[in-house]
Amino acid sequence: MANPQPSQFTRISNELYNAIMQTDFSKRQRNIIDLVIRMSYGCGKKTAILRPVDFELVGIYKTHIGRELDYLVQAKVLVMQGEQVALNKNYEEWRVSLVKNANQERFKALIKRNLGSYQNSNLKENFGEMEVTETVTKSYQNSNLEVTKTVTGQLPHPSDDKDSGTAERKVKDIKENIYTPPSPPIAIEDILARFPRYNNRQTDTLRNYWQMIGQAHKNRTIPPSIVAKEMDYWERFPAGIVMEAIEIHMRKYQSKQEDYTAGIMRRLVKEKGGSTNGTISQGHQTPTLDRSKFLWKGS
Repeated sequence: MANPQPSQFTRISNELYNAIMQTDFSKRQRNIIDLVIRMSYGCGKKTAILRPVDFELVGIYKTHIGRELDYLVQAKVLVMQGEQVALNKNYEEWRVSLVKNANQERFKALIKRNLGSYQNSNLKENFGEMEVTETVTKSYQNSNLEVTKTVTGQLPHPSDDKDSGTAERKVKDIKENIYTPPSPPIAIEDILARFPRYNNRQTDTLRNYWQMIGQAHKNRTIPPSIVAKEMDYWERFPAGIVMEAIEIHMRKYQSKQEDYTAGIMRRLVKEKGGSTNGTISQGHQTPTLDRSKFLWKGS
């Protein structure tokens, strides 16, 4: 029977871990990031030493790892130099969309709920006095300082309440106090507005393109999170390549989905003898994505 002990663990700041959880990485990308963290912070180092074959250990094979690593580097999530790979801890530089319902206020409320002493008699029976600890660690990323915040509470026994409904009312009050209304959905128009490099005519073309792509999906619609993720990926290409690929897709391949457009872009880059790092056209610079715009707060 497995019985892991806390004597050996991976030290990563809660702030950075929160950012990873609320970023819309694919399963493969998240596996890559987890391996990098385990082999760097988990080994007491800032960087990991990894070869392409090593990623097979987490289910990413050589047919996919090159493209995924290239994306994560271009998106400023990873930094690579030869076999040395590191996580860019400045998550504000990451050019990957947040998850659809990311909300800092709700996330903070969730942390507060789990840090507090929860009024639950079943926990009292199993654990007695409960001590909850949140550790904010500035380990290998900044320094060796460790700051610990401890909240200790005595869970009441059911017999201590003369009114049998008191405990239930307390739980209800806690839930009502920390509840935050759901975030409003992100509209495609809001996403288009985040990419100012496209002029009005190009934006109209993009709008028509996404309407066409929605019809190619099974439910005749496309989630805005996919729109944001794809347009983030397109930022590695010059705007001219993006629009040329979109027009080809709309003219010849109306039944294909959005991933087919990315393939057209890569083919166009190859034909023109450029690269996918935003430097095909002289002077083009990839704009930095403001991640805070992907974060909606409840009203």
